[in-house]
Amino acid sequence: MRLAAAFLALAAAGPLAAAPPVHPRDAIEITEQSGEYVLAVPASRLVMSMPLEPLRLKANNVGGATSNPRYFYFEDRAHEVRLSGWFEPASRFGGAQAFWDVSTESWERSGQPSPLDIERRKVGEWDATFYEMVSRGSTSHVQAHWVEAGTWINLHGSVDAGGDAGKGRERLEALLKSIKVRQK
Repeated sequence: MRLAAAFLALAAAGPLAAAPPVHPRDAIEITEQSGEYVLAVPASRLVMSMPLEPLRLKANNVGGATSNPRYFYFEDRAHEVRLSGWFEPASRFGGAQAFWDVSTESWERSGQPSPLDIERRKVGEWDATFYEMVSRGSTSHVQAHWVEAGTWINLHGSVDAGGDAGKGRERLEALLKSIKVRQK
């Protein structure tokens, strides 16, 4: 449960908390097709899909950035895995470093612990930043960005590291690799 509370605090205070109003036709649509979740925004030319199992779509509007109609949230409660993100116009993406800087400033202001063992690398087409957060336990996290066809997809994943950051990162990398993005 501690992981869920920390994850929600990070999402609600995230860099997209001040997103401009969105017309309802630009809200995310999430469907289940052929054993996958399919996520799309009508205004975007990208579609993202990922396996149905073991993640479950969850309502998670706790204010701030989670109120954005292009926000999504999935979790696998049994394995303490969470995945959330947004579809946004590519023009809103200032780069992975700028996003990271705004994120860490937001965490610092809200009293969150400082990220540890930061590693930035590509995972397929995802520009990913892996890191650890330690509070009462250790969680592995990834911030990942995909920019293509005028769309920026932002993902945040977290998993209870169980004391082994390497295994946590492996699980998050496998999750990223299971997600497919294509043009409509």
